Amino acid sequence: ASESVFQSIETTEKRISTWRTDSEFSKINAAPVGAEFEISNETARDFALIQKQSAEYQDFFSPFLAPLTRAWKLRSGGAIPEPLELKRALSAASPDAFQFKDHRVIRKHELAGIDEGGFGKGLALDEAIQVLARMGIQSARLDFGGQIRLLGGTPSEVEIASPVSRDQTILKFQMSSGSVATSGNGEHGMTKVIDGKPVRIGHLLDPKTGKPAPFEGSVTAWAETGLEAEMLSKLFVLGKDRGMEWANRNAKSVIWILPLMQKESPKGSAVAYVSCAFQSPVKSLLPGVSVIKVCSKSNVINKGE
Repeated sequence: ASESVFQSIETTEKRISTWRTDSEFSKINAAPVGAEFEISNETARDFALIQKQSAEYQDFFSPFLAPLTRAWKLRSGGAIPEPLELKRALSAASPDAFQFKDHRVIRKHELAGIDEGGFGKGLALDEAIQVLARMGIQSARLDFGGQIRLLGGTPSEVEIASPVSRDQTILKFQMSSGSVATSGNGEHGMTKVIDGKPVRIGHLLDPKTGKPAPFEGSVTAWAETGLEAEMLSKLFVLGKDRGMEWANRNAKSVIWILPLMQKESPKGSAVAYVSCAFQSPVKSLLPGVSVIKVCSKSNVINKGE
C-alpha cells in the first residue's frame, strides 16, 4: 500500500510538475499561442476540478500565476520586476489567457502559464488517498511536506509550527477526516538588496495585484480534500483582517497565526485566531501563545491560553 502511494505521487508529479520539462503542464505552458494542445483524460479531469474549486477562491487563489512567478523570478533567486513587466504579467495571469474544451487546451497569451505550486501537493494527496481506498485500505494518514490527508475517520493529532521557526511546535488539534494545509512566507521568503536596502520578497502572490503577500504569520486551513485545503490556505494573501472576515463569511475552517514581535514578549509568542467554523478545539503548547476564536469583527469568543 505504501509503495502504491509513492507510485501515485510520482505519476501525478510527472503529469503536473512544471519543474519538469516533460510534464503535460510544462508542455501546455510551452505550446504555441493559438494552437490546440490535447491533454490526457487525467489532466482534463484535474483541470475541471481545479477550475470549479478555484472559482470559489478567486479573491486570493489562481492556478494561472506562472507569468507572475517568472516576473518575480521566484524560482531563480527573486527580483523586483519593472512596473510595465509586472502589468503585462498580471494581464496574462488570468483564466481568460486559456481556452479549455473537452480534452483540448489553447494558450491565448504569449506569457500565459499554469503554476501548480498552489494546488499540486493537495491534488497529489487526494489521488494517493483514492488509490488506497480502491485497495481496500480502511485507515491512513499521509503527510506530504507538512500537508496532511486522512482516510477512514480515525482521529489524528495535528501539530502546527511557529510561522517564524519551523522546528518549534506551538499549537495542536485533532482531525478525523479531510486535509490540513499551511501557507506562509516565513520559510520560502527571499531578501534582495534594492538601492542599498534589504527588501523581502514572499513566494505567495496576490492574483489581484500581482504582488507578493506581506510577511504576516501563517494560515492553516482544513477542508474535506487536499486540493481544497491547499487552495484555502492561500487566504494568507488577503491579510489577517480581510482573510478572517472572508473565512467567517464563507464558513471556512482556518487558523491565522501572528507572531508577537515586541521586545518584552517571550520567544515564540504568538496569537492564533481561529475561525468560527473550525470545529476541533485548538490548544496552545507554549505559555506565550494565545488562542482566540473569532466569529465576527465585533464578536470575539472563547479567548484563552
